[in-house]
Amino acid sequence: MAKKKSSRKLVRAKAPVKRIGVQAENLLIRLRGEAERLIKRSRGEVLKDIRTVRKELQGRADRAVRAVERQLMVRLHAATTAQVKTLARRIERLEQEVGQLSDKLASARAA
Repeated sequence: MAKKKSSRKLVRAKAPVKRIGVQAENLLIRLRGEAERLIKRSRGEVLKDIRTVRKELQGRADRAVRAVERQLMVRLHAATTAQVKTLARRIERLEQEVGQLSDKLASARAA
């Protein structure tokens, strides 16, 4: 009876080991194929792919930074660049109008 139980345990233990062996073989076959394809590629092709990936990652990073900047601006209630430019133009116009009014006032006093 003890022999039957131990043989069943042995059979149950062998199944996962066999499955892992098959998975390992499949992984090695896949890795071998990928390595062969990589070796066959020219240096220029590899560099081109690296540049493409680098550009894509840089774009993602830039977009992420801009998103964080926008969130900070909203949370801090800070003015955006466009809002600052608009305010600068308004101040410039007001300064011109004040200059014109002071010129008119000076000429009216002189007269």
